[in-house]
Amino acid sequence: MKLTIIRDMGLVHEDGEGHIDLDLSSVPTNIHALQWYGSEGEIEYNDGTNNELITALPTWAESARTVLSNRNDEVAAEEAAHQAYLDSEQGKAETVRQERDLLLQETDWMALSDVTMSTQWANYRQALRDIPDQNGFPFNVTYPTKPE
Repeated sequence: MKLTIIRDMGLVHEDGEGHIDLDLSSVPTNIHALQWYGSEGEIEYNDGTNNELITALPTWAESARTVLSNRNDEVAAEEAAHQAYLDSEQGKAETVRQERDLLLQETDWMALSDVTMSTQWANYRQALRDIPDQNGFPFNVTYPTKPE
């Protein structure tokens, strides 16, 4: 296990996973950082104390690992909830509308007063606006073909 703890940043980074702005109040205030490399490490102090080589993680470092683990669990739960929303009818409808709106924005310049829009482009833009009225919306949507 590789572990980095930087108290003032609220940073805990373990084996490629990490967060900042964590509550590291369990870490003594005279600690700047801890670096751990599997079976040994080093504590860096911010009060003039020489760095200390260690062969066991201090209790406060284990507490910081728990804070990181809890935050990772929170993030995973947030991501699962977000994915569930995206998979829901409301989430899928929002996603389809956003995609439709981007396609409409790409052609907004054609609707300016000094541009004559062809019938094909007007029909395309109307078909984009009509996407939410399609049978099967939002799970089965057919986008219109962009004119050439």
